[in-house]
Amino acid sequence: MAVSGQHWSEDVRAEVKRRLSAPNAVPTHVAKEMGLRRETVRRYAKELQEGIDMPNGSEAPFTVQSLPSSDIPLDELIARRRDESARVIEADEARKLIPVTINTPGPVGLMIFGDPHIDDPGCDFARLESHLKIAAARPKYLFAGNIGDVQNNWIGRLERLHAKQGTTTSDAWRLVEWMMTGAGVNWLFLIRGNHDVWSGGRDPLNWIMRGSNGVDQPHGSRLALTHPGGVETRLHARHDFKGGSIYHDLHGLKRELSFGFRDHILVAGHRHIGGDEGTIAPGGTVAQLVRVSGYKAVDDYADQGQFPKKAIHPAALVIIDPSKPDSARDRVWCAPSVEEGAEYLDWKRARFEGRARVTVRAA
Repeated sequence: MAVSGQHWSEDVRAEVKRRLSAPNAVPTHVAKEMGLRRETVRRYAKELQEGIDMPNGSEAPFTVQSLPSSDIPLDELIARRRDESARVIEADEARKLIPVTINTPGPVGLMIFGDPHIDDPGCDFARLESHLKIAAARPKYLFAGNIGDVQNNWIGRLERLHAKQGTTTSDAWRLVEWMMTGAGVNWLFLIRGNHDVWSGGRDPLNWIMRGSNGVDQPHGSRLALTHPGGVETRLHARHDFKGGSIYHDLHGLKRELSFGFRDHILVAGHRHIGGDEGTIAPGGTVAQLVRVSGYKAVDDYADQGQFPKKAIHPAALVIIDPSKPDSARDRVWCAPSVEEGAEYLDWKRARFEGRARVTVRAA
């Protein structure tokens, strides 16, 4: 019968036996105090109770030299975990409401691009390209945001769907890079949708977006846009909001406004349907809700599921006027189309800048 503790030195064996002989001795406590294996000490305690106690020394068939552990010392492990925990919590807190300083005074526009799926054969590429040009032509006062799913990025069992598109994986990433860095648009934010985050830790978007000044977050983000003079416009953009209803396409956004954050603008995508609504948030602030439908004009999945097409707002243009009170309907509002909104914003900017010049001359 094997006897526990044969590899111990005589001194260790004697000390273990002495401690186990103490009243109310607990083998696991003795093991912890002496840095020994709990199972070995427990077996040895049982052997002592049964009267088995083989001495060490020459009777042991062999002795193995103690080896150094590859584990980091416990105090270093605790310090590392403390630093990592503090760093992660600090980073999370900083992203709950991200401050953004708007340097352009007066009315500005926020153009939110719906799910592009830029490599999909059903993507309305001509319309996407036209909208990118509208944003690129007004960099000082029209800020762009992308609600996610920049490309199909099929993975796993969905990779079979690559057979239904003519754009290769390599070419898809070239198109993504062109849209996010080469189309002349200064992106205020990018929300990574479910198709984007499928890339995992080796996401080429991390490399593509490395030089961007905008906010780049998975799933969703809240931004506090601070205009000259200190007025704040809060934006909550998510790939999608929790909650759905067959009776209201904006149900998830209204749910968030009622039970979550009370922001000026709430915008989502993901479902390839569009809509907008101005409403009063609890507290009296006018809120603009927008769901962008994106650019996937031909969608076999939607046809198969008999999902009705609601293609309003492939992209949406929200006009922000910080001079208006939060209770005013024209504080934040969604234009009926990107094209109409851009024309109206140009007019508002010309009127604002004309008044500003008059004020300067009068001074």
